[in-house]
Amino acid sequence: MIEKVYIAPKDLRAHWDYLRPKLELVLQKSPEQWIPEDIYADILIQNSLLWIVYNKQIPSAFVVVQKQDLILHLWAGYSGANVKDQEQWNIIEEIAKELKCTKITFGSWRKGWSRKARKFGFQPYKYFKELEK
Repeated sequence: MIEKVYIAPKDLRAHWDYLRPKLELVLQKSPEQWIPEDIYADILIQNSLLWIVYNKQIPSAFVVVQKQDLILHLWAGYSGANVKDQEQWNIIEEIAKELKCTKITFGSWRKGWSRKARKFGFQPYKYFKELEK
């Protein structure tokens, strides 16, 4: 049975041993500008929210989001093999609806995400260019 559990900032430390190694896996697959401790700090100050997904009472996935007005922005996420993509997206949509968001956004450097994003109804909406310093 799949179950999502909101992790309050006061409870984050108890889940950090699960979360941190998974964030490191995310970083290995996609170069990002953050480190796991950035996410920890952002959750503590309640700028970001964390849900962990349990499959048969075993932590199997997580999502870190930021609510930006009516937009739910996915900052980081991980899903083990025992949580199907469709189940994970259904959970993300549930979270968005619970937070009264009307849009979901995310960004990724990983090439495969453009195909997955289209599969789940996402459309590209933003391009950017970094300027040399």
